[in-house]
Amino acid sequence: MPPIIILANGEMPPPQFLKKLCRKASAVVCADGAYAKAVQQGLFARWIVGDMDSLPPETPIGRGTVVVYDADQDCSDLEKCIKLIAGGRPMAKYAPPPQELWLLGAAGGRVDHTLAALSLTEKYSRPGLKIVIWDGASRIELISGKSVFVAKRGALISLFPLGKALVSTHGLKFPLKKEWLAAGSRGVSNRAVSRRVSVEAHRGRLWLVQAL
Repeated sequence: MPPIIILANGEMPPPQFLKKLCRKASAVVCADGAYAKAVQQGLFARWIVGDMDSLPPETPIGRGTVVVYDADQDCSDLEKCIKLIAGGRPMAKYAPPPQELWLLGAAGGRVDHTLAALSLTEKYSRPGLKIVIWDGASRIELISGKSVFVAKRGALISLFPLGKALVSTHGLKFPLKKEWLAAGSRGVSNRAVSRRVSVEAHRGRLWLVQAL
């Protein structure tokens, strides 16, 4: 099932990479400040979400685009977008419920925004809904259970447990076989030796950072 993409109002990936990812999505949702950037790239957004304080008034709203006004000051516009999709609001008219959310423009710029995106991913990820953060250089996924993915041979793969995790890997230069990873640098800068890589957290959770 295709993912739904959320565009946050941060540092966007390069235009061609951004468009490539958006072509794979069933729908695009924009935080209000990101909508103008989407328009500049010729992207269609199904929803614009937020308090609209970051949306330039001269920005044209596309035909078929739904504006969801949410003035909650205790949530960032990115979190409002995630809640729209993960929180059960009806959207079947526009796109089927996704198994994956891809966050773009949420990492790679301000450190506090990146940390907030990681925190939101931890908060809203659940069985049946995987949230992936993309920037121009990497793909970040929170793993609970098993993840199998395609990687370039030689690509850097780093693993960061949330506290402590019991981990097995396949397709990495330095494999793990039901070994504990704890906070520290042991999981940094491994490399893919196969196109097909798997990482499994038997216990606990961990961040997977895949260089593109």
